[in-house]
Amino acid sequence: MLARLKNFIIGKALSNEQLSGEKFSIFWGLPILSSDAMSSVAYAGEAILLVLMPVVGMKSYKYMFFAALLIVLLLFILVFSYSQTIDAYPKGGGSYIVAKDNLGEIPSLTAAAALSIDYILTVAG
Repeated sequence: MLARLKNFIIGKALSNEQLSGEKFSIFWGLPILSSDAMSSVAYAGEAILLVLMPVVGMKSYKYMFFAALLIVLLLFILVFSYSQTIDAYPKGGGSYIVAKDNLGEIPSLTAAAALSIDYILTVAG
């Protein structure tokens, strides 16, 4: 009964032959799977202006160029990091698995909690 309910909700499990066709290449995996990073910086410009406008007024727009450069630099670092993670974990590796393998259990739980909070705040915003 439980197996039928699971198959109805999730679907039937794929065989090994079917799984190979479901994996992303680096070309497609980076833009698709980095959407969480993109959503995290999507509102950065507005948030920076909200802080800078009361402090330095119209001069804050001058600093937005440098803030935008830093955001682009951050995205390049994320792409480089994600490509290394894809190479190191070809069968898939989220932040929890990567942190647990490299740093231990406490940092991996911290990474999982941070991602959960990030997803909740992204949906709530």
